[in-house]
Amino acid sequence: MAEDAGAPRIAGLACTSSQGVADPVMRELAAALQPALSEPACASTLFVDHVTRAVMAHVAVRYGGMRAETRPTGGGLVPWQRRRAEALIDARLDGHVLISELAHACRLSASHFVHAFRVSMD
Repeated sequence: MAEDAGAPRIAGLACTSSQGVADPVMRELAAALQPALSEPACASTLFVDHVTRAVMAHVAVRYGGMRAETRPTGGGLVPWQRRRAEALIDARLDGHVLISELAHACRLSASHFVHAFRVSMD
C-alpha cells in the first residue's frame, strides 16, 4: 500500500489509548461493510475490495503515520487502458472484479489506476 501511495513503508502502528479510540472514519467504513459481510453471497467483490482498501489507507495514515509524497496530478487512462478496463467491467457485470485486477490489466498500480479511472470517467 505504501508503494502504491508513493510513501515509505510504515514501521508499525501506534494507538496511544489502552481504552480504544473513537474513530469516526473507521466507524463509518465498518458500517458500510456490515451489509456486505452479513450477506456475502449478495456482496459486490468490487465494493468490498474498495472499502477494504479505504480501511487500510486510513489505518496506515492515522495510526502508522504514512504520508504520501506529493505528485503532480496526471491524466486519465490512455485509450487502450480505458477499453481494457471497460471490457473487464462489462464482462463481470455481477460486480466480481477487483480493483487490483483492473489495475494489473492496465499495467498500473491500484492507486494510480483508481485516480486515472476517475479522471477518465468525469
